[in-house]
Amino acid sequence: MEGQIIPAGSVQKLLCVSSGGNPLATLTWYKNDKRVNAVIRTADKSVSAEITILANVTDNQAQYRCEASNSATEIPLFESAILSVH
Repeated sequence: MEGQIIPAGSVQKLLCVSSGGNPLATLTWYKNDKRVNAVIRTADKSVSAEITILANVTDNQAQYRCEASNSATEIPLFESAILSVH
């Protein structure tokens, strides 16, 4: 949750889900504009991308962003969160 304080050393999972679209979206996670590998799962009409992080000092005030794009989008849609790690 945005604004929640995360203890350093804890494992956190961030999930991004996109429903619908033709074709389905391609989801990509970024940490401060650097691509992060994610586990991608595709269901009937949705796709999800999950990342697992071991929270540390470099994650404090880091921006994690999930981008969704397909051939019908010129500019990717995105959602982002800034982490608070103590």
